[in-house]
Amino acid sequence: MKALGGEKKQSKADLCVEIPFLPMYPITVNIWFADDEYPASGKILLDESADHYLTVEDAVAVGELILERIAEALDLPVQASTI
Repeated sequence: MKALGGEKKQSKADLCVEIPFLPMYPITVNIWFADDEYPASGKILLDESADHYLTVEDAVAVGELILERIAEALDLPVQASTI
């Protein structure tokens, strides 16, 4: 996540990173690793002021772009866009 300029944050998630996508537009990625009871999962959180900068459709595209960059940084297969 450092390759994306991310900074690790305290969270209840197993991994929480804040990525400065645009000035005044931070994106928080929370990841919970798989265990015996639950599969792995994650969430992308936007700052409360996000709607002042991008439309919902643009925010979805940003999330997809961030996920692709994370997958590339971790050398994971990148799935085709659904947008």
